[in-house]
Amino acid sequence: MEPTPPRRLPLRVVPLTGETLDGYLRRLARHNGTPYSPLRIMVRDHPVPAAALSGLTGLTPTNLCRALPELCTADEPVVGGEGHRPARWRSPACTHCAAARGADTTTTVFACAERAVCRKHQRWIGGPHLPCTANQQFSCAAAPALTAAATRHHRLAGIWGTPLTRDAFDDALVVFNYWRKNGILFGSTDPGLRTRRASLGWVADTYIPEPIIDACCYPGTVTLTGVILRLRARIAHGADTRTSVNNAHAEIARTVLIGARPGGAGDPLHYLTSSLLWPSPQTTSHHDEIANSATEHST
Repeated sequence: MEPTPPRRLPLRVVPLTGETLDGYLRRLARHNGTPYSPLRIMVRDHPVPAAALSGLTGLTPTNLCRALPELCTADEPVVGGEGHRPARWRSPACTHCAAARGADTTTTVFACAERAVCRKHQRWIGGPHLPCTANQQFSCAAAPALTAAATRHHRLAGIWGTPLTRDAFDDALVVFNYWRKNGILFGSTDPGLRTRRASLGWVADTYIPEPIIDACCYPGTVTLTGVILRLRARIAHGADTRTSVNNAHAEIARTVLIGARPGGAGDPLHYLTSSLLWPSPQTTSHHDEIANSATEHST
Protein backbone atom coordinates (compact mmCIF):
# COMPACT_ATOMS: atom_id res chain seq x y z
CA MET A 1 0.00 0.00 0.00
CA GLU A 2 1.38 3.38 -0.99
CA PRO A 3 1.63 5.98 1.78
CA THR A 4 -1.09 8.62 1.93
CA PRO A 5 0.10 11.85 0.27
CA PRO A 6 0.78 14.52 2.91
CA ARG A 7 -1.50 17.53 3.09
CA ARG A 8 0.10 20.70 1.74
CA LEU A 9 1.01 23.30 4.34
CA PRO A 10 -0.52 26.77 3.91
CA LEU A 11 2.75 28.76 3.79
CA ARG A 12 5.46 27.97 1.26
CA VAL A 13 9.01 28.14 2.63
CA VAL A 14 11.85 28.09 0.09
CA PRO A 15 15.02 26.27 1.22
CA LEU A 16 18.49 27.74 1.04
CA THR A 17 20.99 26.09 -1.28
CA GLY A 18 22.79 23.38 0.67
CA GLU A 19 20.57 23.76 3.75
CA THR A 20 20.41 20.85 6.19
CA LEU A 21 17.16 18.90 6.02
CA ASP A 22 16.39 19.15 9.75
CA GLY A 23 17.07 22.87 9.70
CA TYR A 24 14.69 23.35 6.81
CA LEU A 25 11.97 21.21 8.44
CA ARG A 26 12.24 23.30 11.61
CA ARG A 27 11.80 26.50 9.61
CA LEU A 28 8.89 24.95 7.72
CA ALA A 29 7.19 23.97 10.98
CA ARG A 30 7.82 27.35 12.62
CA HIS A 31 6.45 29.39 9.71
CA ASN A 32 3.34 27.22 9.49
CA GLY A 33 2.73 27.00 13.23
CA THR A 34 2.86 23.21 13.27
CA PRO A 35 4.92 20.80 15.42
CA TYR A 36 8.32 19.87 14.04
CA SER A 37 8.44 16.19 15.09
CA PRO A 38 5.47 14.96 12.98
CA LEU A 39 6.89 16.72 9.91
CA ARG A 40 10.29 15.11 10.45
CA ILE A 41 8.77 11.64 10.85
CA MET A 42 6.56 12.13 7.81
CA VAL A 43 9.53 13.04 5.60
CA ARG A 44 12.27 10.86 7.07
CA ASP A 45 10.15 7.70 7.17
CA HIS A 46 8.69 8.11 3.69
CA PRO A 47 10.03 5.74 0.99
CA VAL A 48 10.80 8.80 -1.16
CA PRO A 49 11.48 11.72 1.22
CA ALA A 50 11.66 14.24 -1.63
CA ALA A 51 8.15 13.28 -2.74
CA ALA A 52 6.80 13.64 0.81
CA LEU A 53 8.40 17.06 1.21
CA SER A 54 7.11 18.10 -2.21
CA GLY A 55 3.59 17.24 -1.08
CA LEU A 56 4.02 19.36 2.03
CA THR A 57 5.54 22.40 0.34
CA GLY A 58 4.28 22.45 -3.23
CA LEU A 59 7.89 22.64 -4.45
CA THR A 60 9.00 20.12 -7.08
CA PRO A 61 11.17 17.17 -5.95
CA THR A 62 13.84 18.26 -8.41
CA ASN A 63 14.12 21.74 -6.92
CA LEU A 64 14.10 20.35 -3.39
CA CYS A 65 16.91 17.92 -4.22
CA ARG A 66 18.97 20.71 -5.74
CA ALA A 67 18.67 22.73 -2.54
CA LEU A 68 18.74 19.97 0.09
CA PRO A 69 21.64 17.52 -0.46
CA GLU A 70 20.31 14.97 2.04
CA LEU A 71 17.34 14.29 -0.23
CA CYS A 72 19.52 13.28 -3.17
CA THR A 73 19.62 9.74 -4.49
CA ALA A 74 21.63 8.11 -7.25
CA ASP A 75 18.96 9.32 -9.67
CA GLU A 76 19.13 12.87 -8.37
CA PRO A 77 22.83 13.77 -8.08
CA VAL A 78 23.93 16.64 -5.88
CA VAL A 79 24.48 19.83 -7.83
CA GLY A 80 28.11 20.94 -7.55
CA GLY A 81 29.81 17.59 -7.97
CA GLU A 82 29.81 16.35 -4.37
CA GLY A 83 28.56 12.93 -5.48
CA HIS A 84 25.38 11.49 -4.02
CA ARG A 85 25.92 12.64 -0.47
CA PRO A 86 26.21 16.01 1.26
CA ALA A 87 29.58 17.49 2.12
CA ARG A 88 30.91 16.55 5.54
CA TRP A 89 31.32 20.11 6.74
CA ARG A 90 28.57 22.45 7.92
CA SER A 91 28.82 26.20 8.33
CA PRO A 92 26.50 29.16 8.85
CA ALA A 93 24.59 30.27 5.77
CA CYS A 94 25.14 33.73 4.34
CA THR A 95 23.16 35.93 6.71
CA HIS A 96 21.78 37.99 3.81
CA CYS A 97 20.61 34.86 1.95
CA ALA A 98 19.06 33.56 5.16
CA ALA A 99 17.23 36.83 5.80
CA ALA A 100 15.87 36.87 2.25
CA ARG A 101 14.32 33.42 2.85
CA GLY A 102 12.91 34.28 6.26
CA ALA A 103 15.64 32.34 8.10
CA ASP A 104 17.81 33.51 10.99
CA THR A 105 21.54 33.46 11.66
CA THR A 106 21.39 29.96 13.15
CA THR A 107 20.66 28.47 9.71
CA THR A 108 23.40 26.06 8.64
CA VAL A 109 24.31 24.68 5.23
CA PHE A 110 26.58 21.94 3.96
CA ALA A 111 29.76 23.76 3.10
CA CYS A 112 32.03 23.39 0.09
CA ALA A 113 35.44 25.05 -0.06
CA GLU A 114 34.46 26.91 -3.24
CA ARG A 115 31.60 28.67 -1.40
CA ALA A 116 33.83 30.83 0.79
CA VAL A 117 32.19 33.91 -0.73
CA CYS A 118 28.49 34.49 -1.29
CA ARG A 119 28.79 35.92 -4.77
CA LYS A 120 25.20 37.14 -4.79
CA HIS A 121 25.66 39.41 -1.77
CA GLN A 122 29.46 39.79 -1.97
CA ARG A 123 29.97 38.53 1.58
CA TRP A 124 32.75 36.43 3.09
CA ILE A 125 31.13 33.37 4.69
CA GLY A 126 34.10 30.98 5.05
CA GLY A 127 33.80 27.24 4.72
CA PRO A 128 35.74 24.01 5.39
CA HIS A 129 39.05 24.94 7.09
CA LEU A 130 38.06 28.63 6.79
CA PRO A 131 35.99 28.98 9.98
CA CYS A 132 33.69 31.98 10.10
CA THR A 133 30.69 32.40 12.39
CA ALA A 134 27.55 34.20 11.29
CA ASN A 135 28.61 37.24 13.34
CA GLN A 136 32.04 37.29 11.67
CA GLN A 137 30.74 37.47 8.11
CA PHE A 138 31.54 40.72 6.34
CA SER A 139 31.06 42.54 3.05
CA CYS A 140 33.59 41.96 0.26
CA ALA A 141 32.48 45.06 -1.65
CA ALA A 142 35.72 46.84 -0.77
CA ALA A 143 37.75 43.87 -2.01
CA PRO A 144 36.24 42.72 -5.34
CA ALA A 145 39.18 40.35 -5.85
CA LEU A 146 37.51 38.00 -3.34
CA THR A 147 34.40 37.61 -5.48
CA ALA A 148 36.57 37.15 -8.58
CA ALA A 149 38.60 34.49 -6.75
CA ALA A 150 35.38 32.68 -5.76
CA THR A 151 34.38 32.60 -9.43
CA ARG A 152 37.76 31.12 -10.35
CA HIS A 153 37.41 28.59 -7.53
CA HIS A 154 34.01 27.48 -8.87
CA ARG A 155 35.54 27.18 -12.33
CA LEU A 156 38.35 24.95 -11.04
CA ALA A 157 35.80 22.70 -9.34
CA GLY A 158 33.87 22.52 -12.60
CA ILE A 159 36.98 21.53 -14.56
CA TRP A 160 38.67 19.13 -12.18
CA GLY A 161 35.74 18.00 -10.04
CA THR A 162 35.05 18.93 -6.43
CA PRO A 163 37.10 16.16 -4.69
CA LEU A 164 40.38 16.86 -6.54
CA THR A 165 39.91 20.63 -6.24
CA ARG A 166 39.17 20.29 -2.53
CA ASP A 167 42.36 18.26 -1.98
CA ALA A 168 44.49 20.79 -3.86
CA PHE A 169 42.85 23.70 -2.01
CA ASP A 170 43.55 22.01 1.34
CA ASP A 171 47.22 21.65 0.35
CA ALA A 172 47.34 25.29 -0.74
CA LEU A 173 45.85 26.36 2.61
CA VAL A 174 48.58 24.53 4.50
CA VAL A 175 51.22 26.35 2.45
CA PHE A 176 49.60 29.77 2.89
CA ASN A 177 49.14 29.28 6.63
CA TYR A 178 52.87 28.54 6.92
CA TRP A 179 53.74 31.62 4.85
CA ARG A 180 51.62 34.01 6.87
CA LYS A 181 52.62 32.61 10.27
CA ASN A 182 56.31 32.85 9.36
CA GLY A 183 56.10 36.38 7.96
CA ILE A 184 56.80 35.36 4.37
CA LEU A 185 53.70 37.06 2.99
CA PHE A 186 54.74 40.40 4.52
CA GLY A 187 57.69 40.39 2.14
CA SER A 188 55.46 40.12 -0.90
CA THR A 189 55.21 43.08 -3.25
CA ASP A 190 51.91 41.80 -4.66
CA PRO A 191 49.80 44.96 -5.09
CA GLY A 192 46.60 42.93 -4.88
CA LEU A 193 47.52 41.51 -1.47
CA ARG A 194 48.50 44.94 -0.20
CA THR A 195 45.22 46.42 -1.42
CA ARG A 196 43.19 43.69 0.29
CA ARG A 197 45.12 44.10 3.53
CA ALA A 198 44.46 47.84 3.48
CA SER A 199 40.79 47.42 2.54
CA LEU A 200 40.08 44.76 5.17
CA GLY A 201 42.31 46.16 7.92
CA TRP A 202 45.02 43.50 8.20
CA VAL A 203 47.94 45.35 9.79
CA ALA A 204 51.11 43.71 11.08
CA ASP A 205 51.56 43.30 14.85
CA THR A 206 47.88 43.84 15.64
CA TYR A 207 45.14 41.35 16.44
CA ILE A 208 43.09 40.57 13.35
CA PRO A 209 40.21 38.06 13.30
CA GLU A 210 41.12 34.89 11.42
CA PRO A 211 38.34 35.35 8.79
CA ILE A 212 39.93 38.66 7.72
CA ILE A 213 43.33 37.00 7.28
CA ASP A 214 41.81 34.03 5.45
CA ALA A 215 39.99 36.39 3.11
CA CYS A 216 43.12 38.42 2.35
CA CYS A 217 44.95 35.21 1.43
CA TYR A 218 42.04 33.61 -0.44
CA PRO A 219 42.79 34.84 -4.02
CA GLY A 220 46.38 33.68 -3.71
CA THR A 221 45.26 30.37 -2.25
CA VAL A 222 42.94 29.81 -5.21
CA THR A 223 45.75 30.67 -7.64
CA LEU A 224 48.06 28.21 -5.88
CA THR A 225 45.27 25.59 -6.02
CA GLY A 226 45.19 25.94 -9.81
CA VAL A 227 48.98 25.59 -10.02
CA ILE A 228 48.88 22.42 -7.91
CA LEU A 229 46.11 20.88 -10.02
CA ARG A 230 47.87 21.61 -13.31
CA LEU A 231 51.20 20.37 -11.98
CA ARG A 232 49.71 17.09 -10.82
CA ALA A 233 47.89 16.66 -14.12
CA ARG A 234 51.05 17.24 -16.20
CA ILE A 235 52.98 14.67 -14.20
CA ALA A 236 50.08 12.22 -14.34
CA HIS A 237 50.10 12.54 -18.13
CA GLY A 238 53.80 11.76 -18.44
CA ALA A 239 55.51 15.15 -18.46
CA ASP A 240 59.05 15.34 -17.07
CA THR A 241 58.58 15.65 -13.31
CA ARG A 242 61.58 17.84 -12.46
CA THR A 243 60.90 20.24 -15.33
CA SER A 244 57.23 20.46 -14.35
CA VAL A 245 58.09 21.15 -10.71
CA ASN A 246 60.61 23.85 -11.66
CA ASN A 247 58.06 25.49 -13.95
CA ALA A 248 55.47 25.37 -11.16
CA HIS A 249 57.89 27.06 -8.74
CA ALA A 250 58.53 29.78 -11.32
CA GLU A 251 54.77 30.27 -11.79
CA ILE A 252 54.25 30.49 -8.02
CA ALA A 253 57.01 33.11 -7.72
CA ARG A 254 55.44 35.08 -10.58
CA THR A 255 51.76 34.87 -9.66
CA VAL A 256 51.50 34.06 -5.94
CA LEU A 257 54.51 35.13 -3.87
CA ILE A 258 55.51 38.08 -6.11
CA GLY A 259 58.69 39.44 -4.56
CA ALA A 260 58.84 37.06 -1.60
CA ARG A 261 60.67 33.77 -1.32
CA PRO A 262 59.45 30.44 0.10
CA GLY A 263 60.76 29.34 3.49
CA GLY A 264 63.47 26.81 4.13
CA ALA A 265 63.26 23.04 4.25
CA GLY A 266 60.25 23.20 6.56
CA ASP A 267 58.13 25.06 4.03
CA PRO A 268 55.17 22.80 3.07
CA LEU A 269 55.59 23.91 -0.54
CA HIS A 270 58.90 22.04 -0.68
CA TYR A 271 57.31 18.96 0.83
CA LEU A 272 54.45 19.19 -1.66
CA THR A 273 56.74 19.29 -4.70
CA SER A 274 59.25 16.77 -3.37
CA SER A 275 56.41 14.28 -2.93
CA LEU A 276 55.92 14.56 -6.70
CA LEU A 277 59.62 14.05 -7.42
CA TRP A 278 59.74 10.91 -5.25
CA PRO A 279 56.14 9.67 -5.23
CA SER A 280 54.77 7.12 -2.78
CA PRO A 281 52.28 4.44 -3.95
CA GLN A 282 49.48 6.62 -2.52
CA THR A 283 50.67 9.60 -4.56
CA THR A 284 50.86 7.46 -7.70
CA SER A 285 47.26 6.32 -7.17
CA HIS A 286 46.24 9.97 -6.74
CA HIS A 287 47.92 10.82 -10.05
CA ASP A 288 45.96 8.08 -11.80
CA GLU A 289 42.74 9.66 -10.52
CA ILE A 290 43.81 13.05 -11.88
CA ALA A 291 44.79 11.56 -15.23
CA ASN A 292 41.32 10.11 -15.62
CA SER A 293 39.49 13.29 -14.54
CA ALA A 294 40.41 16.04 -16.99
CA THR A 295 42.70 14.97 -19.82
CA GLU A 296 41.85 18.02 -21.93
CA HIS A 297 43.09 20.39 -19.16
CA SER A 298 46.47 18.78 -18.61
CA THR A 299 48.49 21.39 -20.51
